[in-house]
Amino acid sequence: LNPRKFGLALLGKNGTGVRAYIFYDRVEKFSQSYYTPRGILLGRILAHELGHLLLGSHSHSSTGIMQPVTGRTLDRTSIAGAYFTVPQARLVRAAIRDAYRAIALAGR
Repeated sequence: LNPRKFGLALLGKNGTGVRAYIFYDRVEKFSQSYYTPRGILLGRILAHELGHLLLGSHSHSSTGIMQPVTGRTLDRTSIAGAYFTVPQARLVRAAIRDAYRAIALAGR
């Protein structure tokens, strides 16, 4: 595992998210070393890993929150200004909507 990575998302055989991990010790170390607010950094990384769980395989992009996150790619601008792209946001909303529907149907 790359020591510069802050998190990891595990996907099932069908490409959908199963579990995500955040390596908090790495987040804390980066935060202290580069004077980056820990809560903002942690939120950025959590959003990225949730994106993997909701968007599935091959969800990295060249812009936005789904850019690969390593110590080299983070700076104050990328931490504070990272968003899902419009197409990614649509897919995230659809995945959440579908999950709620599945839960509602299972409860009937």
